[in-house]
Amino acid sequence: MAFSTMVLLLFLIVFMLNTMPQYRVKPHWPRFSENINLGTAIYFGVEWLMRFYAYPHPKRYIFEPMSLIDLLSVVPAYATYDPSLGISFGRAKWLRALQILRILRIMRIAEYSVELYVIVRTLKKSLTQILIVMLVITIVMLTACFLMFFSENDYLDVASGQWMRKNRGVVEVSPFQNVFYCLYWGFVTVTTVGYGDLTPVSPWGQVVACLTMVMGVFTVVFPTSIISTNFANEWAAFHKAQKLHQRALLQRETENRRLQLARIWNDANRDYDADPDA
Repeated sequence: MAFSTMVLLLFLIVFMLNTMPQYRVKPHWPRFSENINLGTAIYFGVEWLMRFYAYPHPKRYIFEPMSLIDLLSVVPAYATYDPSLGISFGRAKWLRALQILRILRIMRIAEYSVELYVIVRTLKKSLTQILIVMLVITIVMLTACFLMFFSENDYLDVASGQWMRKNRGVVEVSPFQNVFYCLYWGFVTVTTVGYGDLTPVSPWGQVVACLTMVMGVFTVVFPTSIISTNFANEWAAFHKAQKLHQRALLQRETENRRLQLARIWNDANRDYDADPDA
């Protein structure tokens, strides 16, 4: 596991340096970075095959989430290998970007770290609750987006094909041209980011915006409280299991010592019975 982590760190360092222009213009860097990329892909590919053959049910292993992520992060390296690549990322730019999925391999540490496994269990346990909360928030956000669309658009300019609105008596092109623009605004507002690139100016639009901001507070509070509560429960269960395990080990050690003393005592009595004059 330590060697795999070192290989992953090597890939990440080269991958990050490969985004810097001063490195990409060097004559030997593209070939070097592509070779490092291919070498790490070969290593992780061999590791994937070994896991595949060692798994009790190989066919089932292919469809496991971590197995699919490992496969998707390795295959693009073979498909896009080009040692002559220079200042361009090539046609398969997004396919090459999939290689960054290798960073998710760090989650395999959970197989060896009990503490990280507690976090993984917490996220799994919280998934259903978070999905329910997100479903409610999505419904509210969609409602707010439709209300925002009708609040900010007054009429459609047939000549330009754009929705218009009045801003302090001045007619201007509305930034909320369709519901998809409103969805972008709603997502930015609900997540409390608030870029400010799309802003309502009508009274009703500002009322809808205020209500959406209030929903943004619940967006942050509910998932955080769910995860924190489940994490506290899982951590308490982990410590309880750890104490029980330590107690079992102590009882086993005490029992082994008792059996050892009993064996020594029996051996001493047998020797004494065999030689009463000793």
